[in-house]
Amino acid sequence: MINRPQFFLLDGKTPVACSDVLEWAAAFDISNRRVALDDIDGIEISTVFLGLDHNYQLQGPPILFETMVFDDSEHGGSMRRYATWDEAETGHRWVVNETRLFLAQATERADSLLSHLIGLSGRINL
Repeated sequence: MINRPQFFLLDGKTPVACSDVLEWAAAFDISNRRVALDDIDGIEISTVFLGLDHNYQLQGPPILFETMVFDDSEHGGSMRRYATWDEAETGHRWVVNETRLFLAQATERADSLLSHLIGLSGRINL
């Protein structure tokens, strides 16, 4: 069995292993774990420090940060995970940019379809 720390606290933006689960729970309960939060047209993008190692393969660095996308569609809930605060900030910005791009492209397609349908309606004899 590999002896690997599972619990972590933040010292500023740096994760630090914590071997005492009670100390971890008490500190984790009152800590600010938010890396970033954005709302883009009702789609919430949240990046947080998890405090628990989510690298279940036990190879490589601990995975301690997560970006989640929350919306009301069936496609909501996408997730990305990271090892460091800097990776989490970069990943959060990437998800925000990709979401904005997706929304812009969807709006452009909807506008194009609407224009096409309006054009068709002028040619239909009812």
